[in-house]
Amino acid sequence: MGFIRAYCRREEKVPETFEDWVHIYLGEGLAKHFFVPYNSKLYGEDLGHLTPEWCERYVPKPNLEETVDGALGRQTHDFGYNVNFLYPKKGGIQVLADSLAQRVSNIQLGLSARTVRWKQKELVADNGEVFTYESLVSTMPLPELVSALDPVPRAVKAARDMLKWRAVHCLNIGVRKTGGSTSHWAYFPESDYVFYRVGFIHNICRNSVPEAHSAYYIEVARDPDEPVDTEELRTRSIDGLIKAGILDKKDSVVITEYLPLHYAYVVYDRARPAAVGVIRDFLEQQNIYSVGRYGEWKYSAMENALLDGKSVAEYIMS
Repeated sequence: MGFIRAYCRREEKVPETFEDWVHIYLGEGLAKHFFVPYNSKLYGEDLGHLTPEWCERYVPKPNLEETVDGALGRQTHDFGYNVNFLYPKKGGIQVLADSLAQRVSNIQLGLSARTVRWKQKELVADNGEVFTYESLVSTMPLPELVSALDPVPRAVKAARDMLKWRAVHCLNIGVRKTGGSTSHWAYFPESDYVFYRVGFIHNICRNSVPEAHSAYYIEVARDPDEPVDTEELRTRSIDGLIKAGILDKKDSVVITEYLPLHYAYVVYDRARPAAVGVIRDFLEQQNIYSVGRYGEWKYSAMENALLDGKSVAEYIMS
């Protein structure tokens, strides 16, 4: 009913914030029970401070008929950009990068960019090696690229300081267990779960998990500078899986892997568009192209990253 009320007055207001967008296109019920608590948990922000510019592709807008069908349990099709996806049968997603790399020569791994001397068009690696360039393409997080500039223009530094993001602490666990949910992943808006999402690796690719075992990835969002007790995170995560009915107390966790992701989700607040514009305008004047999810400082998927690389290569070659 909340959706229907919102649907009837949808044309009365243009959403200025993400919270506006949810109420206008989905209604107060879906906002209250999922979208507001889930995204508040993920972004750690009042949703009235976030802009809706990232929503169009990533948050479905069902029509009235589809919503009524769903409410009556007769949903006829799925929603979302990632309803269908391809995944390698063996080797994990790494085989995609390996396959692309076979077509490229002179790749140097194990080096990090330490300094970009943009006036001299030189890049200094962390081992001291200096590379010269005509055009430079970067996919490192935008704040890191700005910090690497030598010198950093004052306006560009000020714009970098306006950028906000969320870190994700990912806990991968392997469990001696079979059966259970057939989902690929599940979302948890409730505050009594430490994680916001849990993925079922064995359902995505059975070959990635040993026989008679299951594997899960557990994602917890935090501010990037917030300290995290990894042992407490592990305990709360496994307790949460038991509470959700995904694991049983008698299930044996045989392996744990902790992966902190310092840059995970770009925060789309009001300061973001202007700040990113200042940085990108300066970089492109120097033939430096910052691309990809973290280079362009945006919300996007893996296929977008591939297309971003293709586009910038074609632009430089032309």
